Amino acid sequence: MIERRPPQWNIVSVCTPFIGVLGGVVGSAAGEGIELALLIWALFCVFGLVAAGIALFRTERLWGLTATGLGLNVPIPLLVFSWWIAISLQLVP
Repeated sequence: MIERRPPQWNIVSVCTPFIGVLGGVVGSAAGEGIELALLIWALFCVFGLVAAGIALFRTERLWGLTATGLGLNVPIPLLVFSWWIAISLQLVP
């Protein structure tokens, strides 16, 4: 029987989007604008994706948390990346 490790990284992967939102609010409140807030949120989500990958590699218990972490962390970096591509190609004024 394979011994599964305790849920550490999958809990981190679930928490990072919410911490990123708080970091984005602080960045936005500092007067830096919504762009910095989205970038901070996206960076935390990328870290959450890495944490979910580590949890999958370690075969941690509570795989549902890992799946939730993946689901929470994927959309925001994709949104920010597509927004950056649209600005780079001057599709958005």
